[in-house]
Amino acid sequence: MAAYLRRRDVRGRPLRADERALLGPMIRRSANGPVGVLIRRMGGVEPLRRVARAVGHRGFRPVAGLWGTSLVSAGGQARLFARLASLLPPRHKDYAMGLLRSVVPSQRWGLARARPAGWGIAFKAGWNGRGRVNQAARYTCHGEVVVVVVLVEGRSHGTSIRRQEQAGRRLLAPLRRRGRDACAAVGRAADQPARARASHAVGDAPVRAVNARERPDALEYPSSWASPTSCSPSSSRCWTTAIR
Repeated sequence: MAAYLRRRDVRGRPLRADERALLGPMIRRSANGPVGVLIRRMGGVEPLRRVARAVGHRGFRPVAGLWGTSLVSAGGQARLFARLASLLPPRHKDYAMGLLRSVVPSQRWGLARARPAGWGIAFKAGWNGRGRVNQAARYTCHGEVVVVVVLVEGRSHGTSIRRQEQAGRRLLAPLRRRGRDACAAVGRAADQPARARASHAVGDAPVRAVNARERPDALEYPSSWASPTSCSPSSSRCWTTAIR
């Protein structure tokens, strides 16, 4: 979606009905058909690589024909979602973010169910139906952004989406404990001068590694952070990353 909307012949004009008919189902209900159509319209996967380079997603390996076998990393996906609002063309930003906020109810599982009270969410998931489930979520409150990505390689789809939710709840535990008060506190901080909040800038601050098992309170810290974490019982492997 981001790669298509950033095209020179698309970014400055209104979207046509046929384009909305592809982008809407692709994001809101994970329709597979539009993906191949959009890749062909873009002339291949090079525009996807450009988006990955723009956000520093070094682990991205797109595959044109069998696009479901493309490689991603938790850290790269987190960087993409953290910088998504500034990456999208101004003309199409509200439309694109609106799609990510309005995923159909039947697919609002995993990280969507781990959402802290009072926070908005824009997210996307991908899965193969046999236990591989990838999910990235961007939680927002009064201008504050928290991004969580969980990639699970499990034995069944149901088990993997439960692992998604468990990992999300653990990573977001500090915000979930405070509930709506956490959002209100962020709102009060948003009223402070911009220079006092400079350390909270997601797009500019460096990302440092934190082990979320040892530091479950990591979300209490103001600096940007990432946590590549194994949350693997014997039935699955799981990589998680969060950026604040």
